[in-house]
Amino acid sequence: MESFILNIFLAITFFLSLYVPFFTNNINNVKGAGFQVSLENLFKSSRYDIKNSSVVDAVYVESFFSMNGDLITTVDGSLQPNQTITSNLVDIISLSSDWNGYVIVSSDQEIEVTKQDTLLYDGFFGQTLTESPWFFTTSSDGTYQFDDTNMSNPFLNINIGTSLNSSSTLSSIDTFRIDSQLIKADTRIKLDNNSSYFWGMQGINENGVVGFRLSSTGELQAIVRESNLVPETVFNLSGINVLEWHTYRIETSPFYAKFYIDGTLKTTIETNLPFSKDLNFLVINTSQGISKMISIDFVDLLVYSNVYAISGTVLTDAGLPAANIAMQITPFENTFSTDNAGNYQFTNLFPGSYTINALDSGLNLQPLYQTISIINESIENVDFTLTLPPEDEFFIYLPMLIR
Repeated sequence: MESFILNIFLAITFFLSLYVPFFTNNINNVKGAGFQVSLENLFKSSRYDIKNSSVVDAVYVESFFSMNGDLITTVDGSLQPNQTITSNLVDIISLSSDWNGYVIVSSDQEIEVTKQDTLLYDGFFGQTLTESPWFFTTSSDGTYQFDDTNMSNPFLNINIGTSLNSSSTLSSIDTFRIDSQLIKADTRIKLDNNSSYFWGMQGINENGVVGFRLSSTGELQAIVRESNLVPETVFNLSGINVLEWHTYRIETSPFYAKFYIDGTLKTTIETNLPFSKDLNFLVINTSQGISKMISIDFVDLLVYSNVYAISGTVLTDAGLPAANIAMQITPFENTFSTDNAGNYQFTNLFPGSYTINALDSGLNLQPLYQTISIINESIENVDFTLTLPPEDEFFIYLPMLIR
């Protein structure tokens, strides 16, 4: 009887172990023959590095599964000691935004599982660089090819020859407008030398530019230009080795252009934005008399065309409307004064996180501020209570008559 209970206990323990998140976003060492490494809050198109840290035996990583046991993708995961494979789950397009899963590891040796980065939802519906809606151009001596020898997800090599000022381009067929759409573009790129490259949003004949650029002098820059008739705004980015793989994100809205590298915000530019321009997403390398190549692992675009609102009411602690209270929304620093009913509304907002508070920090507002996330609908009833100070006591002083 005791052995039966023990077996039941062990079975339940093993079953529950499949559903306990083994790690979040950090490197973890795991081992065990057929061990099921749990992936907590795995997002679609998440990228994982799997490395054998043993110096003795190889590891074989078999498959990624969802928590209900559905096979998501197989991994060609034969590893020698200290070798790394990368699995990019680009085909996870039918799942919800978050889910739990696990990976089967056929080894009793220690391995590392690293969540390298989380990509945005692919606004091009999971299509790879080998498919529409990408348009490729090369000069007479330029080439592009797909390299699947080093990564489980093939990446694109665009090579340019030695003809002076010749170029090769990867371009989206679709165009976007930053005055009416929120655009987030993640690009994982590796360059082969420190000479002219560009990736980002650009209009025809460079009539409007928002993107990253490696100048001919080897400086990595974030650039914004309203049109080809206006000088560009440039922010120099230091400390980035462009000869290694990095993920570069451009986020644009009608209010700003933000530039991230490997998830870290590097700069925000709020002026000289190219409004009312049709922009393509481009990756360009231009020859300056030397042969060079740009390697692209992925380009993921997230485009929001809908705008939303955040609204609420400010009442006094007596339940009366608080009129003419200047409310502020960040990150835009826009203000809106409450009407006679105490109502306020911020409109033309894109999906994202916003903070609402009173412009006058001296007001006793409860709560002091509220942080609201917009996903795909407007948010109402973001209400505040204003506590008024006690009524002032007035004293009347009668002047003494001096005789």
